[in-house]
Order: sequence, then structure tokens, then C-alpha cells
Amino acid sequence: MEREQFVSLVQKVSDGMASDQEIALYNRYFNEFQKAGSEWDAEEMGPKDAVFMRLTEQLNRHIKPAVVVSFWSRSRQVAAAAVLFVGLLTAVLYGIYGGAPGNDPYGFAKTDLPPGGNKAVLTLSNGKQIVLNGSGNGVLNSEKGMSILKTKDGQLVYTIADGEDRYDHGLNTIQTPNGGQYQVNLPDGTRVWLNAASSIRFPAVFGKLKPRTVELTGEAYFEVAHRTTQAFIVRTAGQEVKVLGTHFNVNSYNNEPSTTTTLLEGSVQVSSGGKEALLAPGEQSAVSTAGIRKQEVDVSSAIDWKNGEFAFRNAELSTIMRKIARWYDVEVIFMDDQIGHETFGGSVSKYGKVSEVLTTLALTEKVHFRMEGRKIFVMK
Repeated sequence: MEREQFVSLVQKVSDGMASDQEIALYNRYFNEFQKAGSEWDAEEMGPKDAVFMRLTEQLNRHIKPAVVVSFWSRSRQVAAAAVLFVGLLTAVLYGIYGGAPGNDPYGFAKTDLPPGGNKAVLTLSNGKQIVLNGSGNGVLNSEKGMSILKTKDGQLVYTIADGEDRYDHGLNTIQTPNGGQYQVNLPDGTRVWLNAASSIRFPAVFGKLKPRTVELTGEAYFEVAHRTTQAFIVRTAGQEVKVLGTHFNVNSYNNEPSTTTTLLEGSVQVSSGGKEALLAPGEQSAVSTAGIRKQEVDVSSAIDWKNGEFAFRNAELSTIMRKIARWYDVEVIFMDDQIGHETFGGSVSKYGKVSEVLTTLALTEKVHFRMEGRKIFVMK
């Protein structure tokens, strides 16, 4: 970037006219000044108070008030928070001064990986398998009053003709791989979003079944169709969630320390090992060998994946990297056991390349990464 271009960028930030990308780019330059131990130069960097005010305003428009980020010194805190929350992504991948800007400051481009997408396999009760990401849109299967439709936006919709209670079509299964996700509308009208490396098993026709029962591995978000006389039950390896009609998320990955259920609307009853817990909106249960623990949480962090984000609220790096591993289908190797306990707060889109997520974390200077093929090495 030429000096004249940088001066113009400084002026935009000072005047409050800079875009999110320009704020992030400015922040990258500022961060390099700080790392080099340089003092603030008002002529080069712009009026210090005005710049901090603009960065803070930009930050506040993109984060919830409850979020607290504590990186480096106070001056660096503003810069790091701006990076993490404004969405630096590709804009911060520029070099520092002199000549043409670089686009890969951490060397991830050589082995960069794309994000996951809508990928899943449907297994019918007769054993027939349909690769959903490889099939065309329209009716995938139809028999005895029941049809399965794949829509143009990648959803799977079950439709039952009148008199559905006359039919018994056995159990169907939808399974997503690492790097996959899928949405399905069940025969009773319940909507399910299935996260990566997950599966759901359900009756092709619920009819008058009491209760309506599905089996889940991995993670899914449910919007359950209300039926007063038919409860809806989600079974996992370690718990059972019972509802009539509500919105909730269940995370039951076997490499997580507990199975969590997070309630957004309505009420649910969580049962495990002979114990029960009733959740209200905004509450989360955690089931482990220690029993059932209930607490209030920021529900947006629990359904970040459904909303297209990685969102963290004082989350340990080990937790973050498990999400990254599932979505980008990579193996994560920690070179230092303690680094996994470092905590982070912020959010970035999960639809960028893996380098964009890693760069966002690396710019905090709390962690560094090395990529080799589909392996990510994590170190201090």
C-alpha cells in the first residue's frame, strides 16, 4: 500500500467514514505498529482519541453488550476486538506498507481448505441409500401416500397424504459427514437442522405414534410441530428430551465433555440416569457422568452453527478447534496441552475458508497454527 493510500485510510477512520473492511485493514497496520514497539504517531496513524472512538463504535455495532474481550493492553484490546468482531477475514490479509500488499501473512494459502456445505446421505427403511448432495431436486422417493422431496435450496421435505395413520414405513436415517450439514422437515411438520458429523433416525410416518420419537447422534436444532396429544422425544446415548412443541438445540457429540440441551422457546424435560430437569427459555442442561447441571446461557452461542457462524463466549480453544475440525473435515493436533485451555470471545463466518478462521484467532497472538494437508497443528 502506498503512503498516499494509507493516509487516505487514516482520514476515513478518523472521520468515521471507513467501512468494516477498511476498519479491519487499518487495525492490521495498527497491530503491526504495536508489535514493533512503536509509539503512536498522530501524523501517520491519525488522531489517537478519534481513531479509538471510531473503532469502538464499529465494534459495538457488531457485538452483544455482554461480550467481554481482554487481549493485550487496553490499546491493543480495541484493536484485537475490532479484528475479532468486525470480521477481518480477507481484508486484514494485507502486508505492511512498502509495495504490493501480501495476501497470506500466516502462510495458510498453500494448504487452504474450503468450508463445509449441504451434504448428507438418506437411508430408507428398505436399505436404499440416496446421496442428497449428489441427487437432483424434486421427488426422491414416493410410496403409499408418502413422498420425499428435495427442494432447490437443499432441504428435505416429507409429505404425507390424508390417512397417514394407515401406513407404517419403518425408520429412515439422515447422516451428515464431517464438513456436512442438512435441513429436513419431518413427516409431522417438525423442522430439523442437522450439524456436521451427525445423524437422525425417525419414523417415515409418525401417524398416531405416542410419543413421536427420534434418535440423534451429534448435533441438531429442532423446531417441533405442536401436537397436544403426542409428545416429541429426542433420544441420545446419554439422555432423553421430551417436548410437545418448542425450539431447542441438542449437542451430543461423543468427543464433547457433556451432552447439552439449550432451550430457545417453550419448555423441555431432560432425563438421564433416573434424574430430570425442566428447562425454561434461555437455559441449558449439561448431562455428564456427574449428573444433570442446569444454567442460564447466551443461546446464540449454542446455535451459531445453524446461523452460519462460529461464535464464542469465553470458549476454550479446544472447544473451538473441535468445531473447526468437524466443519472443515480436518484433524487438529495440539503441540502443547495447555494451549487448549486458552479462552476466546468473538465470531466469524463459518462459510469462509479455514485460513480466514485461523487467521482471526492467530491475530490475537495467543495461539499459532501450522497446516499440513488436512492436519492443523496448534501451538503457542
